[in-house]
Amino acid sequence: MDILRALRQRFDRVSSERLVSGPGVENIYWALMRIHGEKRAHLSAAEIFTAALENTDPVASEAVQMFFEVFGQVAGDLALTLGAEDGILVAGGISKRYPDLLKNSGFRAGFENKGRYRSLMERIPTQLILHDQPGLLGAAYCALKLYEA
Repeated sequence: MDILRALRQRFDRVSSERLVSGPGVENIYWALMRIHGEKRAHLSAAEIFTAALENTDPVASEAVQMFFEVFGQVAGDLALTLGAEDGILVAGGISKRYPDLLKNSGFRAGFENKGRYRSLMERIPTQLILHDQPGLLGAAYCALKLYEA
């Protein structure tokens, strides 16, 4: 709630996109800096992730943990909304670039934290796509199936 209050000073509306994106981790970092009463230079998303990986900035580490937990919450909301009981595939630059941070984060805790739906969410698998071109791979598979038919 403190992060939301801080970000409401900057934005009229704080959407999921304001939190779960490259600029999102920057927004979380900015809010945490205000909450902790610290004043430092603005860091880019890459700098925040590097500082978290190298464990040189506790606020960056906190921001990255919060980022992945919120990411898990949003992914869980989508899984519930879409009825994706067979699983959620996580793709994209940040997750693929920092798989160890994702694995050791609160992503699953955020994903599963759905109150009375927790037992359902615990059964829904999540998997990180590591292939460089998953769309192209999928299109090639579809083309192969069409050719075989």
